[in-house]
Amino acid sequence: MQFDLVLALCACVVLIFFGSRTAPLLLSVY
Repeated sequence: MQFDLVLALCACVVLIFFGSRTAPLLLSVY
């Protein structure tokens, strides 16, 4: 199975999750 593809997909989901989580905080600072 393509385990690397699954890891890449999980990494993208985590980055998007943390990005949407920290974006409002950065916008509230400015």
